[in-house]
Amino acid sequence: MIYDFSAIQYHEKTLEQLKSGPGPRLKEAKLRSESFDYERPTFDNNKLLNLPVGSSWLQFNFILATPYASKDDSPPAPKIGEDPNHTESPIVREWVYRIPMVKPTTWKGNLLFAARQLDGDGDAAKELRLRMFGNEKHAGDEEDSTALREGALHFFPTFFKDEDRPARQELQVINRHDRKTRRGIGPINIGSVPPTSHGVFSLLYVEKEPPMSDKLPRLALWVSAMFTLYGFGAKKLKGWGLSEQRITGVSLAMKKTAGWVTPAPSEETTFADLPKLLTEALK
Repeated sequence: MIYDFSAIQYHEKTLEQLKSGPGPRLKEAKLRSESFDYERPTFDNNKLLNLPVGSSWLQFNFILATPYASKDDSPPAPKIGEDPNHTESPIVREWVYRIPMVKPTTWKGNLLFAARQLDGDGDAAKELRLRMFGNEKHAGDEEDSTALREGALHFFPTFFKDEDRPARQELQVINRHDRKTRRGIGPINIGSVPPTSHGVFSLLYVEKEPPMSDKLPRLALWVSAMFTLYGFGAKKLKGWGLSEQRITGVSLAMKKTAGWVTPAPSEETTFADLPKLLTEALK
């Protein structure tokens, strides 16, 4: 996993050493996370020289405008009566440093949702999504593995920060109601990443035959819609997981015949300008 590699590369203790000891070592890991540059995947064009011409890289900083919720896959927490800080639906965290995060698969699913909402289910739209995201896999399908297609988009994790520290978890309370009596039957605590938390979105597009690089402005529209219109994560239909319009630190790169071309980073722009930035990069 990318987290194993990162932790071993930047820290003198291995993951096995960090996990084998009791509390003090985990506390030490959390302290180290404050100085660990975990939140920004680094683009190194020297390591990506073999990618096809037309491949592209996009990265920018965003700020949450509404809470972000997700479902953690860790074992269930103790019952409410046993733990006053119990949360029925905790947020997903990086499992070594316990930093709130968005998984790459979450980004992929939510961007696919935004693409469907914008483009519909026409044949051309379905073919473009198939080439961008690959085949959809469903449990129980008996598909020929040779017929599966890998998508052109490759996603990276996002780790949330609050100023210069990892973002905290904020509790949202929902009062469940009995369907018959319509009376409240007890609150549910839902963990969320609060608004104003910062994150970095990173996306790598690998060109395939026949070329699709002319579709990158459309990809930018999907990204813009996911962040500002449809949201991402759990409860996006309730308006959660939306970003502010302003984005900073926009980094673009495109593989040309002569090598990677990296325009000057944009200090500040908006999601509405993303398609224009990618269109200019194609020239």
